[in-house]
Amino acid sequence: MFQDNGFAGKGLSVNATTGDGLSDLRIYGFNDKTSSISIIRGRWTFYRDINFNGPLVTLTRGRYSSPGAAHIPNDTVSSLLRVAP
Repeated sequence: MFQDNGFAGKGLSVNATTGDGLSDLRIYGFNDKTSSISIIRGRWTFYRDINFNGPLVTLTRGRYSSPGAAHIPNDTVSSLLRVAP
């Protein structure tokens, strides 16, 4: 995940097994700051609120260079969960 469009700005790498994720991006200084996403493996659900509440979208492997490409409003992700390998 990146703070700016086009995979620029501050980045946060997440490596989790299925059923695991980050329940509160505030801990990492990344709450409501995601503008682009690169997924190397797995399927992930991104949430509007902490503790996996308010699902925004589920994405699979790919590069999403802007909020529009990921079908999410800019700077709204607060938690994420890997839902499939």
